[in-house]
Amino acid sequence: MKILVVTTSNAFFGGPGGHPTGVWLDEFTVPYMTFLAGNASMIVASPNGGQMPIDPRTLPSEKQKLDWAPSLLAAENTVPLRTIQSTEFDAIFIPGGHGPMFDLPEDLHLQQLLQEFHSAGKIIAAVCHGPCGLVNAKRADGQPLVKGVTLTSYTYSEEVAAHLDKQVPFILEEKLTQCGANFIARENRANQC
Repeated sequence: MKILVVTTSNAFFGGPGGHPTGVWLDEFTVPYMTFLAGNASMIVASPNGGQMPIDPRTLPSEKQKLDWAPSLLAAENTVPLRTIQSTEFDAIFIPGGHGPMFDLPEDLHLQQLLQEFHSAGKIIAAVCHGPCGLVNAKRADGQPLVKGVTLTSYTYSEEVAAHLDKQVPFILEEKLTQCGANFIARENRANQC
């Protein structure tokens, strides 16, 4: 299986000079290492390409640097999304963190890829804030990609608990619900992105 991992290029809330953010590291590394253990091949892409920004609250320990070495190496040089062809992949995965909230929803290349993945019946997966990449994606018939889909993501109550509900461009739970998703919320978990 060949998996496209799509991550953020955004390192700050609201642009350069804002509060640092990026990908929530273990939401990238743990799936990456799991896919690798399952003999999947992966390409990591982002809107701009280059080094993946990591939320400073999730920087790896020395042990994690060793355990996650292949994923951390892949994160150093992501491929620009505009160079990706959906036909080369079996699945797409979008990890979270607050960084994606600022660039993935508006990325036209990602929207096109998601439409093509959906039309081909391929796997589309996202975790935490990762579903923000789905909010503006459409099916081939123009309907929202997530309409009628049962899913979850980082919730409104989690944004409030993290004191970040006023810093994000939109509340992900609300946007997914507005797009027609069947949103399932659970109780907040501690220490989340």
